[in-house]
Amino acid sequence: MPVASTGPKHTVWPMLRFSSLPPPRLQDLPPPQVRFCLEVLHFLDNELHLSLSGTHVLAGFSGGADSTALLLCLRYLSPKLGFSLSAAHLDHQLRPSSGNEAAQCGAFCDALGIPFFCRRCDTAELSAQGKQGIEEAAREARYAFYEQTAARENCDWIATGHNANDLAEDIIMRLVRGAGWPGLAGMEAVDAGRRLFRPLLLTARIHIEAFLSALGVGWIEDESNADMAYFRNRVRGRILPLLLQENPAFLERTSGLWKLGRLDAEWIASLLPQPLSIASDSPEKNATLFLPRDQLEHMPKALRLRSYKQALDALGPGQARLDALLALDAAFAANGEKTEHQFPGGKLAFVSKQGIHWQAGPQ
Repeated sequence: MPVASTGPKHTVWPMLRFSSLPPPRLQDLPPPQVRFCLEVLHFLDNELHLSLSGTHVLAGFSGGADSTALLLCLRYLSPKLGFSLSAAHLDHQLRPSSGNEAAQCGAFCDALGIPFFCRRCDTAELSAQGKQGIEEAAREARYAFYEQTAARENCDWIATGHNANDLAEDIIMRLVRGAGWPGLAGMEAVDAGRRLFRPLLLTARIHIEAFLSALGVGWIEDESNADMAYFRNRVRGRILPLLLQENPAFLERTSGLWKLGRLDAEWIASLLPQPLSIASDSPEKNATLFLPRDQLEHMPKALRLRSYKQALDALGPGQARLDALLALDAAFAANGEKTEHQFPGGKLAFVSKQGIHWQAGPQ
């Protein structure tokens, strides 16, 4: 079980290069660092329209530059916005230094008066048991820990330190994997279902590191980020630098793409009917959702494809390929014999003259 840190106050972290604690209040910061925090506030207020007043926010805190800046920025904004703040750290036990890093994160939070929750996790064992990659196993374990901690500590929101560089990397990876629009615009800044938000999503990493350096605050560098065996690291270390050479404003362009994608996603969602939940006596065994033909046949093909994806997303995880969605739509348009179509996650779609019935995969 996670436990609150009880480390000594005003601890100096050699690995994080602390000579002193950062200023305690927003008004004590130098003007450039005040602007940094106020730009994050502007993003929350004017872009996301997210009110944190009266809430309890749990910040994911690895000790890296992004999460350290996130924690400090939220600490400076919390009196102005009226929320309380805690931090959570999952020790993935993937490096010999991970235990020491967890202790340093706890000491930092103690010095700042931020409640801290930590858990150790044998990520390599989870990866082997689940037959999944180390990165995927670590991500799933980390978010599960955040969600469990948030539920136990009555936190309303989980905040993570994803930034504009991460967003650009995510867009590149989605492009390589064949994502469609508007998903190609990258990760969401707010995931209301998971109660998760990303305050630094349009903030470049260079500004994050400058913010910390000006305050005399260091951070932990994860040496695994240099391992080119991982797709994200190859994007970060090879592909993104080349794109920035071609266009130094590439991060601004991907941030603009994110804004357009968000607007288009909202518009498309307003046009899509919600799939109908259907009774257990459906003619299709175990079907749980239904899209009636008279609804679908009046839609443009682009909207029908998004209706299919909306239904699949509602049934659980698993990314559908474009060719599978196009094959489903061709069967629907043929209006002939009943056909069955399989999708990732064990999900099924049954096309009939009445419409499309959807069945969730095994739990």
